[in-house]
Amino acid sequence: MPRIENQSQFQKWVKPSFCYLCGELLQNGTALNDDHCPPEGMFAIADRVNYPIKFSVHASCNHRWHVDDEKMSIFYDILHGGTKASDPVLQKKLSFLDIENEQGVFLGITNFPIRPLAYRIIRCVHSLLYGQYLPANTINCLHYPIPEVDRSNGNRPVLHEMQTYQFANELCTAQKTKTHDSIVAYNRQFRYVCTWSRLDNGVPICIFAFDIYRLSRFAVAIQDFPKAIMAFTPRRPRPRRLLSAARSVSRTQMKRFCTQYLRANIPVDLTAQGWRLWVPAARALRRQHSVGVRRH
Repeated sequence: MPRIENQSQFQKWVKPSFCYLCGELLQNGTALNDDHCPPEGMFAIADRVNYPIKFSVHASCNHRWHVDDEKMSIFYDILHGGTKASDPVLQKKLSFLDIENEQGVFLGITNFPIRPLAYRIIRCVHSLLYGQYLPANTINCLHYPIPEVDRSNGNRPVLHEMQTYQFANELCTAQKTKTHDSIVAYNRQFRYVCTWSRLDNGVPICIFAFDIYRLSRFAVAIQDFPKAIMAFTPRRPRPRRLLSAARSVSRTQMKRFCTQYLRANIPVDLTAQGWRLWVPAARALRRQHSVGVRRH
């Protein structure tokens, strides 16, 4: 299982011979430079020492991300107690507005580049762990810990996909059984974990989650909203149907087991959720207690 958890392992790791952004070989006559992924500017100076993820890409490919990287550095500077967010010039690079709905008035941002950045990080890690190029047009489905609002529906938060909990369950299982792949960097403030699985129809998928500091702290608190960037790739198949426990398993027994089962060292907080969120672990409960399950 490929894992990079310290600077020594990273230095010894064989880096890709291709540019993870375009897929072309590095030694094709194009100018090169070092890419920090995630962007170095998102991290406090003290956390950049041990250790940054940095390796060669084409300079022209890397330059295209300069604007988005700068926006993310301004945003994260708030967390680190910096002054970028109060700089009138830099403020113009971000677009803030008031979002009003039935819960109140909140400060929103309209051009926050979390979507392209998240997938860029996924492509970077994929190339590093597996030595394979992940095309930019690979179909995927990502959950973001910062809620989006539906302007056509009274500015209500856009609901996440219910299979997100099943994916979290798969990641917890992989870590319990030590069958996961991972990267830990930037003084452990960046954590990425993934596992390979199959859907009910047999399609292979890679399920992953990562977090940088605690991105959800920037967001409005929403009950039962997963708190890490989580997704699957390479293709969008039909979602797994959730499993529910048989009537012979009590609610207390189910919750006690799942609390232990889901308690793993990944940036996903599921241990304080309601009964419906324990449902995806019923299959594991069946293996432990030899009880039946029913699909619905």
